Amino acid sequence: MAFPERFIEEVKARADIVDVISSYFPLTRSGSSYKALCPFHREKTPSFFVSPHKQIYHCFGCGKGGNVFSFIMEYEKVSFPEAVKILARRYNVPIPEESNKEGVRGPSVRSLWAVNSLAAKFYHRLLFTKQGKFALDYLFSRGLSLETIKKFYLGYAPVGVRDLLNFALSKGANEELLVSSGLVIKSDRSGYYDRFRNRIVFPVFDLQARVVGFGARQLDPQDQPKYLNSPDTPVFKKSRLLYGMNLARKVSEQGIIVVEGYMDLIALHQAGIENVVATLGTSLTEDHLRLLQRFTREVFFLFDADSAGVKAALRAVKLSLPMEISTKVLSLPNGLDPDEFIKTYGPQGISDLISNSCDGAEFLFGHVISKYDLDDPKQKSLALNELFDLLISVQNSIIQSGYFTLLSRKLKVPETIIFREFAKVRSRLGKRGKERESAFIDDVDQIKGPAVELLKIALCYSDFKDLIKEVLLPTDFEDGDLAVIWEAVRDGSDLESILLKIQNGEIEVKETVQSWLNSLAFFEPADVEDLLVSAMKSLKDRRRRKKIEFLRQAIRERENQGLDCSDLLSDLNEMLRN
Repeated sequence: MAFPERFIEEVKARADIVDVISSYFPLTRSGSSYKALCPFHREKTPSFFVSPHKQIYHCFGCGKGGNVFSFIMEYEKVSFPEAVKILARRYNVPIPEESNKEGVRGPSVRSLWAVNSLAAKFYHRLLFTKQGKFALDYLFSRGLSLETIKKFYLGYAPVGVRDLLNFALSKGANEELLVSSGLVIKSDRSGYYDRFRNRIVFPVFDLQARVVGFGARQLDPQDQPKYLNSPDTPVFKKSRLLYGMNLARKVSEQGIIVVEGYMDLIALHQAGIENVVATLGTSLTEDHLRLLQRFTREVFFLFDADSAGVKAALRAVKLSLPMEISTKVLSLPNGLDPDEFIKTYGPQGISDLISNSCDGAEFLFGHVISKYDLDDPKQKSLALNELFDLLISVQNSIIQSGYFTLLSRKLKVPETIIFREFAKVRSRLGKRGKERESAFIDDVDQIKGPAVELLKIALCYSDFKDLIKEVLLPTDFEDGDLAVIWEAVRDGSDLESILLKIQNGEIEVKETVQSWLNSLAFFEPADVEDLLVSAMKSLKDRRRRKKIEFLRQAIRERENQGLDCSDLLSDLNEMLRN
């Protein structure tokens, strides 16, 4: 998807790279830049640097780098358009209307927000009518107060097949928009009809408190499934959204509790516990954890005490292992769910659960170890190998060391042995990757020469660009990609705009060249004028040597063919005299 250049520039201007990256992990001031351990490879000494002046990051260890869009793409594992949209939403830059695959203009994001808001008001109003009395009584029977119902803007979807459809049409919406939002379903047999019918409705809000989708609970046991959610839309992604995150972010310094149900969350809120979020009918995902990591460093998993809840907690902890986020598992007694627990034991009960919580890694490791007989050395070795499979993705050495200490205690194996055995596993798995990484860095280091030095100066010191343009030619570059970059500079592009054009596909270069460009954010020679003079002299000498070699080769070829070469000899002697 192509966005207007003006829109991309506006997003880039608002999204300060230090602000964005520091929301994922801490940065430390280092002179005029910031530094951290690289999130993209394992290291002990920080080699990941961020330049606030040039709005670029670069890792001198693995070579990864770029601008704020590059970081989001690499860290969040998304495409360039998705990275632009993530930042646009975060910094409240309106996203232009998007086109579908057939080129037909579809509903804009703003129109989806608007129709969802319209539907939420429709459902909420109906809850307090005669038509919605049964639904309201049900909520009261679950212990919810009127204040809580209004706080979460709960509603009622009526039994009628087209009640919302007709209401929305009367307010100016169209069928295409309603289908795109997931509020209405189109059937070849039945035409258009409401998705949610005879259900309690839970509006889902994004971080900016905009209604982006809905969850709906059955009132009639015959209506399956028990819970029904909006389908994924441009504004509603179940794998990335957390119910209640717009509220929990305000009190996230306490840590955030994760539950699995709408009613669990609402019951905790009513009891005064607001640092809680809920998944939307899906398992917790890496995107959910990244979202949580933006607002807190401590997460508590409060899932049902049945086997499904235990499985969900194990999976969530496993996903969190590589992340710089502390996890705890809260164990509910007597098979209660969080809703029932808070009604029985109150807020103090939650505080007691947190005080007695189990560290996430200890919970996960204990579950794995319980499957093996640790009195048998071979069984212990098998247990260790399974645990290593969980830890192989952990790049942070400090976090990894903490896990080794925990394993040493649980397995009664010296930490030095665990480290040695893990090193063997990582060596086997990472040998090829390290070879590729080393070769990649070597390739970047090979980008040098007088023409390259002049290109660097032109990119980083605009005062010298016109002078260099009079001297430097595309043919001075041995690498065609560098010649392409120089052509872009001659056409008026600066370093940031070139990187942006590479990202959106306007310029295509090798990854090594892109990494080299990223590193220029930290190019600060002691004396740029001396470097300029030296590079120009070296370029002139290089051209002379190439010309001499060309003439000598041409003379040899003529001599081999028995042809006169006096003119070439004259040119060569002239070159050698100068």
